[in-house]
Amino acid sequence: MKFRMALVLVVSLALSACASSGQKMQQENLQALQPGSTTLEQMKQEFGPPISQTFDNEGNLVVNWSYVHVGAFGIGSEQQTLSAMFDSDGVLKRYNAMNGSQPGARLGY
Repeated sequence: MKFRMALVLVVSLALSACASSGQKMQQENLQALQPGSTTLEQMKQEFGPPISQTFDNEGNLVVNWSYVHVGAFGIGSEQQTLSAMFDSDGVLKRYNAMNGSQPGARLGY
């Protein structure tokens, strides 16, 4: 009985050892973005608060979102980034979204 309880505890801890940062971006929400009509406020509602924002040399606002998930014990990971450029009225001019995942263990140096 004690062995079974210890096994349940170990498995529970292993499954809870995942880590995530940011908000996962669904493909259909990215495809719905419309340059010339989607606003910064709409994107903040959909993707949550951005991780950074700055202005480019031409005065356009550039806003970045990121999502990272690492599985238990560093096995498997997923990363998404979204970078969007807005005009002075806060309307989307263009955007770039990237999605990637890595199977296997993630090793740090």
